[in-house]
Amino acid sequence: MTMKKAGVLFGSLLAILIVVTFGFPVKTEAKLPNKFVRGEIEPITKRVVIGPYPERREVMALRKNGFQNIISLLHPQIPFEKHLLNKEKSAVHGTGVTLHSLPLKPFVSRANDKNLDKLAQLIKDHPDQKYYIHCYLGKHRVTYAKARVLRTLGRKTRVQKPVPITKNLLRGNVTKLGKGVYFGPAPTDEEVFDLYSGRIRTIISVLDFKNKGDRGFIKKLSRLCADYNLKFHNVSMVADQPNHEEIERLADILAKAKRPIYITSFTGEDRAGDVRAAVDKAQSIKSSGYLLYLIRKDWF
Repeated sequence: MTMKKAGVLFGSLLAILIVVTFGFPVKTEAKLPNKFVRGEIEPITKRVVIGPYPERREVMALRKNGFQNIISLLHPQIPFEKHLLNKEKSAVHGTGVTLHSLPLKPFVSRANDKNLDKLAQLIKDHPDQKYYIHCYLGKHRVTYAKARVLRTLGRKTRVQKPVPITKNLLRGNVTKLGKGVYFGPAPTDEEVFDLYSGRIRTIISVLDFKNKGDRGFIKKLSRLCADYNLKFHNVSMVADQPNHEEIERLADILAKAKRPIYITSFTGEDRAGDVRAAVDKAQSIKSSGYLLYLIRKDWF
């Protein structure tokens, strides 16, 4: 081989190497992060992942990783979640991702069985598809979905129990004061959802509305309760002062309110004596009958 031919051959091989290396890069999937904005995500099989409500950019990350489907467990009967569901429909538009709405109640309920069955069957019937399943925070309803999917695929799992009402919260301990009545600290946004998941039906604040610091939290808690269709009351009690009229009012509310009831001060310790007095009085009202109680107070 002449030097000229050898040079041409070497040049051709070099050109091919450059084209292969730089002109045709190997396509790779973007790596799915371990967590989204609202919480951690968890793969339960190679094609099924559970986690929190995704933002638009997180929907795009899922699509880049080959996820063709998102299953939302948000319930449109909860006003806050109805808004999020509508927002999510807009977020997936034009991405190539299909949104499936299979609402679950955020606690163990037979009413969830139908949609859990649909969810598991959907995944089983499409073995070539990848699915991202979410509730709001990726901590509660997704665990029920996880258990049903794994059971359908023939794998063993344990269902996470509902969050107990007596679980201690971030700001302090929760104390049971009577049948269906609990007293504890001011809950965070996430803990309001935990209380709802634990089947609390009424939340009563004993923070002082006249206090500027308390007032902001009372308004926020009222809005959160409205989002989850929880009954909310505020009975303003001043710490370290007599609250005789407020004790009477709290007792009246406790006697009539839907239980379980969660009563909150800020730490779950302040105003404790007044709260206990109101709970005892409410029990007396329920025992003697509300009408007889009103007569004794000369309200008739």
